[in-house]
Amino acid sequence: MWPPTSKRLRVLLGALTVCIGWALWASGGNPLLVGFVLVLCATGGGIVAYRSKRWLFSSAVTILFIGAFVSAYYVIVPTVIFKIDVRAIPGHMLIEFRNGCPDSTRRFFPRRIEYVVPATGYTCSSTPLPDAWMRTFIAFYDATSDPATNPPPLVDKTFFATGRLECSGSPRQYVHKDLILPSARKRETWYDFTERVGFRCS
Repeated sequence: MWPPTSKRLRVLLGALTVCIGWALWASGGNPLLVGFVLVLCATGGGIVAYRSKRWLFSSAVTILFIGAFVSAYYVIVPTVIFKIDVRAIPGHMLIEFRNGCPDSTRRFFPRRIEYVVPATGYTCSSTPLPDAWMRTFIAFYDATSDPATNPPPLVDKTFFATGRLECSGSPRQYVHKDLILPSARKRETWYDFTERVGFRCS
């Protein structure tokens, strides 16, 4: 029936709240993406409601729109986690992708890749980064003390980039991030770091 009763409205609002929370979690909290999804779904549900005059049917279609988008996003876009030893701070984090390295931790459903970076700040992996879309998270761990130890905070806008190292016509991909502390006055230079970990053509 139209307009909806108060009971139906409460049920719909509850279902939409769950879907919005799911969309926020699956999109990594990206407000623009979530806003686009909600506007799209609300528009589709409003068109159905206007043309059909059936409240329950239009509500179900709206919720299905949101659920279908979130499900597709969660299944298609992988989550990439860089798990860094807190002893690598301050300094550089570098992951090199080439043959002969161990594989990272991978899960195919839902898609997830986890790279573990030791205290040296350098590691290599045979599992490359996804070519296109991915959700990126940086986590910290302390292998020598209580896992609940909070890592030191990073400065805002720390450097993060991907690139290629050309070696005799054979490119080697890598990802690099500066790990900078507000109180760190002296840091290892990029040149000294790459010399120490052997990140160069040999």
